[in-house]
Amino acid sequence: MKKVTFGILLAFFPLLSLAQQERQQEMMIITTVEYMDFLDGSFSKMYVNYPDGKTEEIELKGLWSFGRYISEKKVKANDRTVMNKINELLKAGWRIAMVSSSTQPRTSEANASPSSILTRYVLVR
Repeated sequence: MKKVTFGILLAFFPLLSLAQQERQQEMMIITTVEYMDFLDGSFSKMYVNYPDGKTEEIELKGLWSFGRYISEKKVKANDRTVMNKINELLKAGWRIAMVSSSTQPRTSEANASPSSILTRYVLVR
């Protein structure tokens, strides 16, 4: 889990230069996280970090099933949830400045972090 946290922090560094360029504008960051561990199962969450410092945590459906297959229905449900939130923010005057994604595969080390997929949306207005 430490590697996942480090990866999340590392992904924020490019945002610092974007924040400096966009100083006159408000910035909001939406992060979706898909975590997969064959022992613990999977979960998905969306974190919305508002300019005032508040964070909203939205539960998404875990993409993987017990058979280690990705569920198409869950992917579509998560896409709908994420797009509804983004469309709501676009209607409120926000615009998408940047989208980035990363994956962290499971390693063979004993204390290895689980597989994870991160997608980050940076919005400004």
